[in-house]
Amino acid sequence: MAATSPHTSWPLTDEGSSLPSPTQPAATRWKDRLGDPLNRLYRYALARLLVRGLLKTRVTPSLVTAVQPVLAAVAGYLATFGDARHLLIAAALFEARAILGCVDGALARSLGAVTAEGRAERAGACGISAAFLYASIAWHVHLHAVPVSALGAYVSAGVAGVVWMASAMALGGWLFAGSPKLATA
Repeated sequence: MAATSPHTSWPLTDEGSSLPSPTQPAATRWKDRLGDPLNRLYRYALARLLVRGLLKTRVTPSLVTAVQPVLAAVAGYLATFGDARHLLIAAALFEARAILGCVDGALARSLGAVTAEGRAERAGACGISAAFLYASIAWHVHLHAVPVSALGAYVSAGVAGVVWMASAMALGGWLFAGSPKLATA
């Protein structure tokens, strides 16, 4: 029997994965609409391969979660350098962190250890990782100033980014309107 929220009669289900669930078709899940498309493209496939090996060890989902901010911090440090080699290594480390983000949830589901605390740990690790990424990008821009001649490209990219985010928020509202569970939340 699924638990329900005191504010709505809709059952609370585990939507932590973008993988299709037997009770909901993939096209109706909010995680599929707004989640990172690279997760479905290849990260969950790699995560399943890694989980097969991790099931034979004593590694827990919490340990995998704890490694993610460390990888993000190292990637953030490397992103502050100006050369392409450091930036590529930083990008690879941050991508490894994203793959581990899929691994910890898949490992928890494989072990039957999905808990609210685990979800909170994963959300915290993701937030800390994003903070490291954004701080390192800001520090990189501070250390390696943009030439004035290229400032127009950065300003126009910023305006395009704001327009893109506004349209994504409007589209998100339209997509949520199709889901009675999310429209009443």
